[in-house]
Amino acid sequence: MAKAESAPTSSYKYPRGSQVMHPIPIETYAYSLEDIMIWRLLRDKGIQNPTYLEIGTNHPNSKNNTYLFYKYGATGVLIEPLPMWHEKIQKIRPKDKLIKGGIGYNTDTIGIIKKKGKYGGSSYLTDIRWKDHPNCHTIQLYNINDIIKENFNPYPSFISIDCEGNDLRILQTLNHQNYPIPIICAETNKNIDITGYLKTKGYTKRYWSEQNTIYTL
Repeated sequence: MAKAESAPTSSYKYPRGSQVMHPIPIETYAYSLEDIMIWRLLRDKGIQNPTYLEIGTNHPNSKNNTYLFYKYGATGVLIEPLPMWHEKIQKIRPKDKLIKGGIGYNTDTIGIIKKKGKYGGSSYLTDIRWKDHPNCHTIQLYNINDIIKENFNPYPSFISIDCEGNDLRILQTLNHQNYPIPIICAETNKNIDITGYLKTKGYTKRYWSEQNTIYTL
């Protein structure tokens, strides 16, 4: 697996001001308030300087679950396989670490990804015959445990994962014993089995929307 430099240390602090009774920001950049829900859960857990691992960033500040935290000073690791988003991510979120590739769920180190739709949705393909298709390209695949080990101390405060139906298989490769991530936000509209799997790992379903579900330990 390819290695990368460590992410910067987060300097995130909850904003303080005249609205002492409302420490949760009245703004959102996520699809359905997922960032606000995660903020609330982090606050309840007393996590004052969170870091994040976002698997499948896509647009860096629109329908994005981590940009709110970045805006207030948090930093983390963003993993995005589609080249069409890399320049925009680096421009809007220069303090985050961008890994240009994907997370694999087997022993392969190279994947084939197919672009779908106007906004760059994608899917992993296993048939090598797709390699030369005009909408496909090969990408470097990383192991989620290697990414956490090399970039966090000891692990991120939360994971946001949106991998077009591959979320469960990726979460099944996560070493939950070594990396008991406090909060996981996963795209569950394509895979309802995620809830059952994470329940076996001690997670509780806390919030859900049309697209995503948020779980806590």
